[in-house]
Amino acid sequence: METVNDVVIIGSGPAAHTAAIYLGRASIKPITYEGFLAGGIAAGGQLTTTTIIENFPGFPSGIDGNELMLQMRKQSENNGATIITETISKVEVMWNSTLIELVGDGNLLNGAKVKNVVTGEEKVVPISGLFYAIGHAPNVQFLNGQLKLTPEGYIEVNETKTSVDGVFAAGDVCDKVYRQAIVAAGSGCKAALDCEKWLQTH
Repeated sequence: METVNDVVIIGSGPAAHTAAIYLGRASIKPITYEGFLAGGIAAGGQLTTTTIIENFPGFPSGIDGNELMLQMRKQSENNGATIITETISKVEVMWNSTLIELVGDGNLLNGAKVKNVVTGEEKVVPISGLFYAIGHAPNVQFLNGQLKLTPEGYIEVNETKTSVDGVFAAGDVCDKVYRQAIVAAGSGCKAALDCEKWLQTH
C-alpha cells in the first residue's frame, strides 16, 4: 500500500527546519528531504560553510554553522519530522518515482503525476500540499516551470503562497534581499502556519 504524506519539505536550512518543527508541533509529521551535497553544499545549507555565526539569537558567544544546523535538525526530528538524506533534482513523492506534473483544477492542487523510473509506469498520486524550502541561491531548475518565478529567478510568493494553491515557499529561494538565517527561519514558520491552515480547509 502506498503512503501519501500531507507535507513534504525540500531543504535543510533554517526555513526547512523551522517549518518542520512548527508542523510537527501541530501533529503534522512532514517528510523532509535534506539533500546530499545538493548544489555542492552539505545538508544544512549555506550555514554549514560558516565557521562562526554571531547574529543568530540565543548564542551570545556565537555558534558554529554546522553545530547550529545539527541542533535544528535534531529539533526537527524530536518534533516528528522524518528526514531523508537524498538530493531532489525532480520532486520525488514515492520511491523510484519522479514528478511529471502537478495536477489540479486551476485553483486547487490535488495531485501529482509521477513516473516510476524502474517500470516506466505513470500515475496520478493524490496530494494535499507541497512545500518548497531550498538553499541560498534560487536553485529552482527542478520545478520545470511549474511555479511562477520573479524576473530574477526566485519563486514568486504572496506571503508564503506560490502561484499553485497548496504549494508554499520559504527561505532564500524566495528572498532576493535579506538572505539571512533568522529571516529564513521566520519565513519557514510563516509557511508552516499557512500550510497547516490550508490543510485544515482542504
